[in-house]
Amino acid sequence: MIKIFNNKGFSLIEMLIIVAIMFLVSLVAMPSLINFQREQSLKNTTESIVSLLNKAKSDSFSSLNSNNYGVHFENNYMVYFSGSTFEESGPDNRTIDFESGTSLLVIGGINLNGGGEDIIFPRLTGDTIGYGTIVIQLTAKPDNKKTITISKTGSISSD
Repeated sequence: MIKIFNNKGFSLIEMLIIVAIMFLVSLVAMPSLINFQREQSLKNTTESIVSLLNKAKSDSFSSLNSNNYGVHFENNYMVYFSGSTFEESGPDNRTIDFESGTSLLVIGGINLNGGGEDIIFPRLTGDTIGYGTIVIQLTAKPDNKKTITISKTGSISSD
């Protein structure tokens, strides 16, 4: 009588081969995933800035609470504020941090008419004070950047 064994499991060698293959695949895919995450952070930060600038423009244009509104920029965050000038401890200030791994370009990140770090939208006009460009970069790849352009008439765009 011949006995036939029916093995339904995996051997240790087969498991090690599977683990090694999974390790190699993840090793190859990891740089692409990290790069994708960085690109997404840059895109999200750019969209957040454009969105906040549009909010300030809209609130000023509609003369919400009879105020001007603007956005103040720092290296890793921005502040939405009301009034004709930015005050550090303003009661209506809302601070929004940039996504991790993004910041303003170290030299030339803020290029506004008249200098400064504030873009203010006078109420009822739709125009802006402090028009120009804001350049955001990836801190890990400084040559990877996005530019936000604010025109004198209040038009906001990004590349």
